[in-house]
Amino acid sequence: MPQEEMPTGEVISWAYNRNSKGEYKPGRRNERWDKGERNIITGLKEHGLEDVYRNLYGYS
Repeated sequence: MPQEEMPTGEVISWAYNRNSKGEYKPGRRNERWDKGERNIITGLKEHGLEDVYRNLYGYS
């Protein structure tokens, strides 16, 4: 489960930290963590799988 999903479809993984201004900056976790988390959510299309929940309800 991602840290946040934006209405635009952008996924914020737990590899990022949110600062007091609400901005996301890279955190302690690395690029490998970020890629692994995103592949579960957004990488399924490459394999012919669709995200049925988001197709029905969107990202908001």
